[in-house]
Amino acid sequence: MVDPSCFTYDSSSGACTGCYPGFALSGPKCMLAATTTAIDTNCLNYTGGRCVQCSLRYIVGANGICQNVNPLCNTYNPAGACLSCYPGYGVSNGNCVTSAAAAIDQYCKTLSPTTGLCL
Repeated sequence: MVDPSCFTYDSSSGACTGCYPGFALSGPKCMLAATTTAIDTNCLNYTGGRCVQCSLRYIVGANGICQNVNPLCNTYNPAGACLSCYPGYGVSNGNCVTSAAAAIDQYCKTLSPTTGLCL
């Protein structure tokens, strides 16, 4: 039987490979974050007391704490920089920003930071 606090698990052994927010991987089981060295409720996996995998729409920051990705990003790279935005927004320097060009052209992927026009 798989532990219900497991987000992901090995189907052959039932061992947890990832945990839901608020839990941390400790061996093959998920433990409440308060009972481990973990303090980050958005972390799915810890190695050596440091977060190595965050919940969806979070990335591991330089300090080892999960940081939220810009909520306007539709897709983003592992560093959290926006690659594409939701309609009405365009990418500018890795962030999603509103602009007249993006609002008109919902398919624009990258805006010029100086003119606001679609590149």
